[in-house]
Amino acid sequence: AGLLDRQGFARLLARHRGQVVLVNFWATWCEPCRQEFGWLNNLLERYRHRGLVVVAVSIDLPSAFPQVRKFLGQQKPSFPTYLKKPGGDEEFINAVDAGWSGALPASFVYDITGKRVRSLVGEQTPDSFDAAVRDFLPHPRGADRPPR
Repeated sequence: AGLLDRQGFARLLARHRGQVVLVNFWATWCEPCRQEFGWLNNLLERYRHRGLVVVAVSIDLPSAFPQVRKFLGQQKPSFPTYLKKPGGDEEFINAVDAGWSGALPASFVYDITGKRVRSLVGEQTPDSFDAAVRDFLPHPRGADRPPR
């Protein structure tokens, strides 16, 4: 897991223009965050072929990095993971969403133009994640026509 600061976050989003991106912020001490990891893996498996990208960013303190690595080793996420670079917390949070207090868990959905279209703060469910991304994903060829 690489370190990510405000500028790195902006570059990450720019790199995925043309795709729908769900960025999940989590920490090892946040039990609902830990539970969401499996759901995010499943979500990615369901929608990867339609252009979904999932990215996870741990906001754990550097002293917890060994626990982060252990958790990621157990979970084996099928998406890239980052550690928030220490310092600049308020600046980082405001760059993600000025309306976000920094509360966890938190996920943000960006459409194919890189615009933030959903803010999911607090505990989610597999269905709420699905609903947050589904409408922004391009339809697979032929799937936009109802069956006859």
